[in-house]
Amino acid sequence: MFGDEIMLFQTKVKIDVKGRMSIPSKTNVEEKEKLILIGNDDYISIFSLDVIKNRIKLLANSKIDAISNGDVELIKYLDNELRLISTSSLDTYSVDKYHRILLSSKLRNLYNFTNEVFIQGEINHINVFKDEETFENYKIKIKERS
Repeated sequence: MFGDEIMLFQTKVKIDVKGRMSIPSKTNVEEKEKLILIGNDDYISIFSLDVIKNRIKLLANSKIDAISNGDVELIKYLDNELRLISTSSLDTYSVDKYHRILLSSKLRNLYNFTNEVFIQGEINHINVFKDEETFENYKIKIKERS
């Protein structure tokens, strides 16, 4: 299944004229598997639906504990995390037998995806950037936050 193994890689993949993007074999994606796309500022993240469900359960259970303990700051943080998942989710996609997902023209236009994108494996999901330069800028932002 998608994300069962740690995914640490970088590669370019093609998007065909119909908008189908190949999911790299390194992800262990399977036919008919459900993937969810999460929108970020200048890239999208793709998770297995199971990973997102587990994350929501973990956050919800942590919120119950925080309420029991009266930890207002933690409750606010967990509410924000849950809200972020629900408001940034773009859509759920099913993987075809060739390990592709169909990206809508609206999504491709929103992120300026053309016929090739740059993919980064990041532990249990992949990030999709319009090009390698956008990925390099993302890495700089991450280092600046550290």
